[in-house]
Amino acid sequence: MKLNVNNNFLPVTIIRLHLSSTDARFDCVIPPRMADIFSNYLAEPNTAQIRFRDTAEIDNFIKLLERFKYECCDQMGVWKKSDERKGE
Repeated sequence: MKLNVNNNFLPVTIIRLHLSSTDARFDCVIPPRMADIFSNYLAEPNTAQIRFRDTAEIDNFIKLLERFKYECCDQMGVWKKSDERKGE
């Protein structure tokens, strides 16, 4: 797995996932916060690219994120999406 970030000073607005073995690509666009809309309107989007050699690396990355979420839930409690909180 290889990680590239275009500009370390601006917040990342696009996460690009790339599987090298099949040349499959997926872009995840992160909507800007209201405060950043005007300041970064003319700036080029800052991209973080994660390149995987094979699907085994993708599986390992998913397991790593699941473990990270599990560890965070132990410290912070259960995560809820913003939609779920409106019903309470």
